[in-house]
Amino acid sequence: MLDPRKIDFGMMLMALEDRSYESSSWIHPETGAIEFCSVDDDPEEFAERGLVQIEPLDGSESYEIIEGFVSGVRHRGARERLEDAIRGRGAFRRFRDIVYADPELGPRWNAFRDARMRDAALDWLVDRGLVTAEAAEAARAAGAAPEIDQIRAVLLDIDGVLTVSWEALPGAVEAYDALVAAGLEVALVTNTTSRTRAAIGDALRGARFAVGDEQIVTAPIATAAYLAEHHPGARCLLLSSGDVAADLAGVHLAGPEESEIDVVLVGGGGPELDYAALNRAFGALRDGAALVAMHRSMYWRTDAGLQLDAGAFVAALEAAAGVEAVVVGKPARGLFEAALATLGAGAAEAVMVGDDLDSDVLAAQDLGLTGVLVRTGKFRPEALERSAGLPDAVLDSVADLPAWLRGPEG
Repeated sequence: MLDPRKIDFGMMLMALEDRSYESSSWIHPETGAIEFCSVDDDPEEFAERGLVQIEPLDGSESYEIIEGFVSGVRHRGARERLEDAIRGRGAFRRFRDIVYADPELGPRWNAFRDARMRDAALDWLVDRGLVTAEAAEAARAAGAAPEIDQIRAVLLDIDGVLTVSWEALPGAVEAYDALVAAGLEVALVTNTTSRTRAAIGDALRGARFAVGDEQIVTAPIATAAYLAEHHPGARCLLLSSGDVAADLAGVHLAGPEESEIDVVLVGGGGPELDYAALNRAFGALRDGAALVAMHRSMYWRTDAGLQLDAGAFVAALEAAAGVEAVVVGKPARGLFEAALATLGAGAAEAVMVGDDLDSDVLAAQDLGLTGVLVRTGKFRPEALERSAGLPDAVLDSVADLPAWLRGPEG
C-alpha cells in the first residue's frame, strides 16, 4: 500500500481540479509520483506502466465544498451575501469575487478549501485501494495540526480546560509546562467574573500552574477598557456575583442609593442577580441606560455539575427592555485581541483552546486563529453535531495539546 507521506498533495489537488478533456494526471501506486499526460502523450502507455488515472472532482463536488464553507461563516451578513452569490449561474465567479475581496474570508477560504480537497484526495486514494483507511486517517490528523514552528502563541480558556472548580484537570499542569518548555507564549483567556485577575492567579498557582498574573486576560479587565473608551465617566450599575472591582479600574460603580444610571453592567451569574437587582436594572434600561455584558455564557461547569450563568439574565433584560447588549468578553473579538496583544502575536500564529464551541473556538476562528475544542468542562457532543462550524481539532483534553501541536512525527 502507498504511504500518503510520499504523495505531493499540491500536485494531487491540481489533478483533482483539472477538468481538461485533452490531458490527464496519473499516480504511481507504489512511489506516489504524479505524472502529467499531455495531448501529445498516449494514455495507454501510462496504464501499461501500472499508473492509475486521477479523476477530477465534478462541478457538484466542488460546489459542495463551497456550500460547506458558506455554512460555517458565522458573521450573518457575510454568510447571507455568500448564500445569495452561490445561487444560479455564475455562482463560482461571484463567490470568488466576494471571498477574495475580504481580508478575513480569503485566507479562511483557502485553508478550508485545501483541507476539504485533501480529504477528497485521501478518500479517492482509499476508494482505489492505493492507501489504507488507517493511513488516510493518520494523514488527515497530520494535515490538521499546524507545525509547531508556525505557532508562536497559545490562548487557553481556564474554567473547563485547565480546571474545574479551581482544581486542575488530569494532565493539565503537565500540558501547560510542556507548552512553556517548547518556547510558546501562553495567555489564559477567561470570562470568569467571580474573581479578580490576582485572585485567579493565586488560585491557579495553588493548583500548581506556574503562571504570572500578567498572563491572565479577563473579561472585567477588557470591560474596563471598553467603558473607558465608549462610556468615559459613566455611572455603572454592576450586576455580578463576586467582587471584581479591582479589575474595573476607573469605572464608577453606582451605589444602592444612586438613581441616575448610564450603563447596566452584567458580570457573572449568582445569587446577587435576584429579582430586586434585575428589576432595578430593567428600570435603568427603560430610562435609557446602555446594556454592557462582560460575557453571555449561559452556563458553566462546577464540581456540582452545570450551573446557570449570567447570559440567561442578559437575554432576559434584552427581551424585557427591548435593547441589545454589547458583549465585551468571549465570543466578542476584544478579549482575543487583548490576549494576542499581550503576547505580541498575530492571529495566524496562535491557537485558541476551549471547551465552549461557539464562544471559544468558532469565535477565535473568525479572527483567524486555529481553534481547538476539548471534551472537558462544558463540552457536549450534541453541540458539536449540530454546529454549522467545525473546530480545527477536537481533543479529549488539554493534556493532548502538546502532542497534537508536535504532530504525528513528534
